[in-house]
Amino acid sequence: MKKNKITGIAAALICVLSLVLSACSSKKNSNGWYTDFDEAKKAAKGHNKSIVLFVNSMYDDDSTADGVKLLTETSEFTKAVSEDFVCVHFDFTNIQEIMGKSLEGLTGKEQKALEAQQQALKTKFAYADMYAVRDTPCAIILSKEGFYITQVKFDYLDTSVSGYKGCLYLEIGTVEDFNALLKKARKGTVPERMAAYDEIYGSVEEMVQPSMVALWKEAMNADKNNISGSASKYVMTCASVEAYEKINERKFDEGAQVFQKYSEDNRLSGEEKQTLLFYSAQVLLSSGNAQYDKIALVLQAAIDADPESQYAETLKSYLAEMESNKAAVEAASANEK
Repeated sequence: MKKNKITGIAAALICVLSLVLSACSSKKNSNGWYTDFDEAKKAAKGHNKSIVLFVNSMYDDDSTADGVKLLTETSEFTKAVSEDFVCVHFDFTNIQEIMGKSLEGLTGKEQKALEAQQQALKTKFAYADMYAVRDTPCAIILSKEGFYITQVKFDYLDTSVSGYKGCLYLEIGTVEDFNALLKKARKGTVPERMAAYDEIYGSVEEMVQPSMVALWKEAMNADKNNISGSASKYVMTCASVEAYEKINERKFDEGAQVFQKYSEDNRLSGEEKQTLLFYSAQVLLSSGNAQYDKIALVLQAAIDADPESQYAETLKSYLAEMESNKAAVEAASANEK
């Protein structure tokens, strides 16, 4: 009997401990908001829920202060929408102060803590930029995989949680339509799938395309023989998004290589291949390095991709100018010797 009692107590303790560990690993704060976006996506996928991303910053209008406080400093809102949404909060109110701190004079432990804090802010800022957050406060609905669905028009003067919940749920139809299209895009014949991808593509604004690139790659792979005739737009979009990610990191050669890699896709027309190769040459030119031979090769490849296009003659003039610049530099170098 004593043994059974101890076993029962141990089981109860293990149960309690597992609940505590589960709560600790959830990455949610005391008000029900995730601050780690990747953890929020895991939770959303695990529970088949959409994501609401809320962003506020030091540039928030003063009139929104009470609304922001109600949303983020109590658990009322997150509890009210928890059946359908995982809530994520990015707080940039102290970004200048944190990013402006110096490591000088700090202990090793303090330096690591500050570096971790700064890196976390950089990661959040990159996500906010990917979702085209330009004004704050801002609320966005995302799919469980992080695909952009729509922005929520909160009235931050409202002082009731029911008001904010109501605004969010006004968009539930848009969420359901997106998820229905996504389901169609992932099951069916190639034409049926591509029609669904195309409908999603047509509804997405250009500035949030980076958040959708994983979906566009699905579309690329779904129609490898270009049966739908629309695969090329996904190739072009993925090329631009991937290349500009490299360019933003000042990895110009890698960005140029991305354009060149995608230009080899046989689903592209000659003019589309030409466009990507021209972009590649532009990136190499903007790097500040005198890569005349490399740029000339890329420009020639662009011309060869579609010699009869309306842009071919312009490209030829760029190539001639490049070769002239190279000759002038070589002559100047020879004179210096």
